[in-house]
Amino acid sequence: MNIQKGYVGLTDPNWYSFLRNYPKVDEVNFWQPHGNRAFRALKPGDIFFFKLRAPQKAIAGFGFFQRYESLPAWLAWDCFSKMNGASSFDTMVEKLRLQAMSHGAQIKSILIGMLQRFLKDNLIFPAQSFRNEAELSPYE
Repeated sequence: MNIQKGYVGLTDPNWYSFLRNYPKVDEVNFWQPHGNRAFRALKPGDIFFFKLRAPQKAIAGFGFFQRYESLPAWLAWDCFSKMNGASSFDTMVEKLRLQAMSHGAQIKSILIGMLQRFLKDNLIFPAQSFRNEAELSPYE
């Protein structure tokens, strides 16, 4: 495997916890509430690290980037269901709403579209295996 590039994405601890406790996770939808911004940081096959927001602030897993699409929330739920990191569509929409409000977005924009990062071959670390970014750097 020849990985050329990686990306560290800030990850909601609840999204991570939900997926960590799910029996089989082979593909997830890493979403953001604003689908009007294209994600161009990675090419298919590049590594995407899940970095938990405060208070953990740790790398909690990774996956391999597959593709970017902007979809309405209902379609993301139809495609990925609980692999969106939520137990129900209403729970996912509430998470989107809260995250969008923290970034100053309007509620309407959540329902119109959202950024999706499709990842395959994910590895979700148990809490005792969390890493900080410096531990992943080949230059340290």
